[in-house]
Amino acid sequence: MDILSPYLTAGFRFCEDREDNKEVSYVLQNMESPHAMTDAKHRTVSVVQMINGYWMGLGFSYYKKKNNRKQLKQFGIQVFDESNPLFRVDWASSEIEESKNHAQPHWHFDTDIMVKRNEETFSIPTFQQYLKMSDMQDETVKASLGRFHFFMNWNMDKEKDKDAPYLDLSDESLFKPWLTKTLEYIDRELQFIVKR
Repeated sequence: MDILSPYLTAGFRFCEDREDNKEVSYVLQNMESPHAMTDAKHRTVSVVQMINGYWMGLGFSYYKKKNNRKQLKQFGIQVFDESNPLFRVDWASSEIEESKNHAQPHWHFDTDIMVKRNEETFSIPTFQQYLKMSDMQDETVKASLGRFHFFMNWNMDKEKDKDAPYLDLSDESLFKPWLTKTLEYIDRELQFIVKR
């Protein structure tokens, strides 16, 4: 996949991860020295080092259709620092029932934050309050940003009748331009934060 080459330090390939009679999935793997990290859900993820020093895991799966046809089921990119998951991008097909409840495609930030409890509601504290929170454990709660689905841009005119913003992954003509722009954006933003 030439789209990935400008962002990765080494040769890579897609390896079949699993297959059954309904679907097949693939993961990105370094051809020279396979490397893996643990993601926020405690799964082992094959990763390849990016040119900017971060690590990327990428996987996708297809539904098997009649006449040897395939339909993209889901796609994901995960980005790690030296040892920790940072964020991921997910896009799931409308055929996955759970995916209809969330924006598609969407971002997850795989980190936990501490927020100050204010009776029944939660508010994000100022930075100074955040630093003092270790002394206020009875007043804090751990919130996982990894469970929040941060939506990406979508066509709002087509989505007025749906609960969540949704682009259907079964339209593969949308996929390559989306992937190209998403990779460009991830690389640009990671370079931006490294330079600061």
